[in-house]
Amino acid sequence: MTIGEKIKQARKKTGYTQKELGKKLGISQVRVAQYENGIRNPKIETVKKIAEALNVEIIDLIPGLTKLGDAIETDINAAQALLNKLPKMGLPEEIEKKYQEWAISTITEKQSLRNELELFTSNNTIADYIQEIDNFLSHSPEYKALFDSIMLVKKEDIEFIKTLLDRLK
Repeated sequence: MTIGEKIKQARKKTGYTQKELGKKLGISQVRVAQYENGIRNPKIETVKKIAEALNVEIIDLIPGLTKLGDAIETDINAAQALLNKLPKMGLPEEIEKKYQEWAISTITEKQSLRNELELFTSNNTIADYIQEIDNFLSHSPEYKALFDSIMLVKKEDIEFIKTLLDRLK
């Protein structure tokens, strides 16, 4: 899920229209639609404002973290399901034991990853990191301009540049 899709999901959950969210942020409905549709990416300070306006954590709007948590849970559930089915499968004892060891090892490893992810996100580490970046950028206009321009780059732009570079070779 992209940052735009996450913004849209959080906005709809709060019951705001794009126009209402735009008003809270001091931007137009069109700009909100551009963020949600992936036409534009919000600047870091805008992401903070959006999170505040929608009463969500910044990390809830950052793509990737939710997927990681979901993938970990899927792996844990699959290994647990295997453990539950093994006794009913009628496998030779040594094979059943190997599968049990693998499932238990997988569950233990994935639970550890889940705990680390929860600790990472619950300590506002990402929010703190974003705040540090924001502080740095606010004191370094040249880097802020570079960062903001990078945020505006779309996948299509990168593909276009790659095609141009390939043609130049």
